[in-house]
Amino acid sequence: MRTSICAVIICFCLSAQTPLAFEAASVKPAPPDKGSVMYYRTPPSGRVSVSNATLKLLIQNVYRVRDFQAVGGPAWLAKDGWDIEATPGANVSAPVTPEQRDEMFKTLFADRFHLVLHRETKELPVYDLVIAKGGSKLRPSGDEPGYGMTNTGSITFKKTTVSTFANVLSGVLGRKVIDKTGLQGNFNVDLHWTPDDRADAHPEDAGPSIFTAIQEQLGLRLESSKGPVEILVIDRAEKPEEN
Repeated sequence: MRTSICAVIICFCLSAQTPLAFEAASVKPAPPDKGSVMYYRTPPSGRVSVSNATLKLLIQNVYRVRDFQAVGGPAWLAKDGWDIEATPGANVSAPVTPEQRDEMFKTLFADRFHLVLHRETKELPVYDLVIAKGGSKLRPSGDEPGYGMTNTGSITFKKTTVSTFANVLSGVLGRKVIDKTGLQGNFNVDLHWTPDDRADAHPEDAGPSIFTAIQEQLGLRLESSKGPVEILVIDRAEKPEEN
């Protein structure tokens, strides 16, 4: 009886430690002229369809980091596109959560791309988001439903926190933005600026830079500083065999 109990415990432990994985996955290089980049995760089945996405873009999505936080690895990591079709394994039941999909992607990265990485925290240039002279111009949210939209030269949010807005700015500016405003609650954000490349191409029509727009339109200011930034260091990645 004791032997049977031990066997059950061992089997349970091995099962609990089995990493989540896709049951079937096709990984192929995307055609050079494919053009658009699309990245799908289809709930609740968890079936994944990726079109012409670079491994670096996939890593950013799965590990929830910005482009500037993923460093190292071979040059093709950010250049070569991949088409991926994958179906969740039998040990993943619907509805599949985003966290489960991420774990299956991590297993796929290790199996097919032989990806090895680690996390570090480094002291790097950051921006502190503070209240500008004259006070904040952010409007507190009412009862309207929340949503967010980011386009080239604009950020529009309804019912969002300043820390969430700062995180969005991190992606736009390619540098971590830390909320030091002390503002609590939900706000509506409507920010419009002229990106640098557009300003250079058409200086006569150029509007404010993002730094000026944040101060004039929101009553906030970005200050250059240094602070701890979590970095994802890619130690190894190999191109998979086509299947």
